[in-house]
Amino acid sequence: SCAPGEKLDNDYSLNTVDIWPVGALTDKDFRFKSRVWDLFATRSVCNGCSAGCAMEIHHKDGEIYRLVPPKRWDMNENWMCDFGRRTYKTYAAMDRVHAPLVDDAEASVDVALGKIKDVLAPYLEASAETSDESDEPREVSVAVALGADVSNEDNWAAARLAEALGAALFVGEAKDDGKGDDILRRDDPNANRAGCHAVGAVVTNDESPLGNADSLGGGLKDGKFKVLIALGTALELPGAALRKMAKNTDLVLHLTPVKSGLSKRATVLLPTAAWPEADGTITNYAGETKRLRPAFEPPGMARPAWSWLQRIAEALGVAWPEGGAEALFEELRARSPAFAGATWGKALRTRQLRFGARRG
Repeated sequence: SCAPGEKLDNDYSLNTVDIWPVGALTDKDFRFKSRVWDLFATRSVCNGCSAGCAMEIHHKDGEIYRLVPPKRWDMNENWMCDFGRRTYKTYAAMDRVHAPLVDDAEASVDVALGKIKDVLAPYLEASAETSDESDEPREVSVAVALGADVSNEDNWAAARLAEALGAALFVGEAKDDGKGDDILRRDDPNANRAGCHAVGAVVTNDESPLGNADSLGGGLKDGKFKVLIALGTALELPGAALRKMAKNTDLVLHLTPVKSGLSKRATVLLPTAAWPEADGTITNYAGETKRLRPAFEPPGMARPAWSWLQRIAEALGVAWPEGGAEALFEELRARSPAFAGATWGKALRTRQLRFGARRG
C-alpha cells in the first residue's frame, strides 16, 4: 500500500509488480486475461524508444499479453518503463496489410515483383554502365529511404539494393518527443536511429551524403526522383511532395506493416513483419547492437523487408548473400566499423513459462 494520501502513479510504477516478493501486487491490464503458465516467453528488445531495453514478450496463439524485463540484473537492472511495457498495445492496434498491393488493389507476389522489376531494370542497367572514373556528374533518379524503426538487416538489404541502383540514400525518422527521463526512457522514439545512420554511412560519402525527409521531399516535389523505395513507418514527407509524387514518379515502393500517408500513394506496397515478428538486430543510442527475436510469424503474406528485397534483387540479377538475416548481419559487420564489435547473439528459443522458472 501507499502512504496516506499518496498514489502509486509514475512512469515506473509497474516495476513494483515484478519486485513484490509474494505476488500480491498485480498489473490490472494483465489480470485475469491468462494463466501465466499458459504463456510463452520470447527474449527481444523494447522498440518504444532508442534506449534498447532488454525485454521478454509473453504471448500465446499470436497475441501478446504483456511485455516484461528479463529476469537478469545485467540488463536494464531488471527495470522497464511503463510506456515500454504498453507498446504491445500499439502493435495490437495496427491495421495490418496482409498481401501485396499494386495501385491500391490486392495482387499476387508475382504481379507485384513483376511490376517492380519492369521499372527498376532500366535503372540498374544504367547504373552498371556508368563508369566510376567518369568526370561527368551522374544523374540520380532513384531514392531509397531507410527506416529508423526497422532492423539493421532490413536497412542493410535496402542499402545494398541502393548501391546496385546507384540510388541516393535517405533516412526516415520520427522527431524527438521530449518524453525521456533520467532513468531509462529517451527523447528519441526511434528504436534504431543509430543503426540506421550507421548502415547509411557504409554506402554514402561527402559527395553524396545521407539525406533526410526534407531533402527527399524536395527531390520528389521537383521531379528529380523517378523511383522511391521506402522502408517502415517513420518517414514523414512534406505534403507538397506527397501530392506531386504520383505525377512525378514511375514507381513508389513502400515496404511496411501498415498503411500510412505514403503507402496510400504507393505504386506497390509489400507487407512486412512488425517488431514482435522480426529476427534481426537494432542498435540503441549508445551504439549497442541487440538482438530481436520473433515471438510468432507475421500475418498473411507479410515477411521481413530484407526477404522482399532479396526477391527483388534476385529478379534483377543482383548478387545476394545466402543465409537470411544472419548473413546480411555478418556482411554488414564486415563492411561497417560501427558494427565490427557486434555479435548476432545466442540462439534463445521461445519457452513456455510453466517450464521457465519465471515469476508471475
